[in-house]
Amino acid sequence: MAGFDLSEGKYKNDDVSSEELWKSFNRVFSTKTLNSSSYKFVFLKSIVDCIERYNGKMSYTFYEIFERFTEIYWVLVVKYGLNQNASKSKLTYIEQIFREYIGRTSDKKVVKIEFDDITDAAKKKIVDLVVKKCKKYVVGALFEDTQELFYSFSKKGEWIELNPKMITFLKEHGEAIEELNYYELAKFLDKVNAADAVDRINEEKENIKTDDSVNVYRQMLFDEFEGTNKSLDYIPKINTIELSMVAEDNLYQVENLEAENSYLKDLYDKEKRIENDSESMMQYLDDPERIIKMLKMRKGICC
Repeated sequence: MAGFDLSEGKYKNDDVSSEELWKSFNRVFSTKTLNSSSYKFVFLKSIVDCIERYNGKMSYTFYEIFERFTEIYWVLVVKYGLNQNASKSKLTYIEQIFREYIGRTSDKKVVKIEFDDITDAAKKKIVDLVVKKCKKYVVGALFEDTQELFYSFSKKGEWIELNPKMITFLKEHGEAIEELNYYELAKFLDKVNAADAVDRINEEKENIKTDDSVNVYRQMLFDEFEGTNKSLDYIPKINTIELSMVAEDNLYQVENLEAENSYLKDLYDKEKRIENDSESMMQYLDDPERIIKMLKMRKGICC
C-alpha cells in the first residue's frame, strides 16, 4: 500500500546512524518523490516549528500540527495569493477552505488580514476543516518518504509521535533541514505560479533585490516564517546542500584527495550552473561522499 493511503504507521525503532537519518530527508528533497502540491514541505515545516513551540515534546495531536500548517498557508495563499497545486486547473483542499472563508484566494491584490486577526471560534472552525481534509494524504506520504523513521501516526486517533532519534537529530541539524526545505518549497512555488506572483512579492517586500525568482520566494519564506528579515547575502544558495552534508563529515574516511583536486575544483567552478540545474543538484544530493570531498577541498584541507 502506498504511503499516502496508510491509515496508521509505526516508526522504525532500529539503531539508525546519522547517515541513515540524513538519507531519509534527502529522499524527501530528491526527484525520487513526487509532489503534486506543496503539502509535504509545509507539513515538515509545521512539525519542526511545533517541536520548538511545544518545547520538544514527543507526541502531537493533528490539531496542533495542522494549526501551524494553517498559519503557514494563510500567509502563502491568503496574503500572497500563491497557487499550491502542480495542476493549474485544480485547487488544493487548503485553497478551497480559505476561498470558502474569505471568498477568494488568488488575486493580484494582497489581502490585509492576518490569521491572528480572526476570532478564536473562526480559527478553530478552519483548523478543524483543514485537519479533516488535509490529513488524508500528507501524513502517510511524509511518513513513507522519510523511510518510516520520522514518526508514528494514526489518522483515526489523529496523532503523531516523533521518533526520539529524530528529535535529537533535528536539534543538531534542524537549521540545515529547514534551509533545504525552504529551497525545495521555493522551487515548487516558482514552478506552479506565474511571473506576476514574483511581482506581488516584490511589491509587498521592498528589501528583495534579485532577478532570481526562486530566491525571491526563498527571501519571502525566511522573512515571513523566521522573522529575522535576513538578506539574500545571508541565505545560502546551493550551499544548502553543503550544510546538510557537513554533518556527515565524520562518517567518511576520505583518502587520496590530492589526485582529485582538479576534478573537485572544476565542480566548484560549476556551482553557479548547478544552482539553476535541478537535475545536477539531485546528483549532489544522491552522492554525499562527493560533497564531503568538495567541502574538504574548499576548506583547504587537501590543497
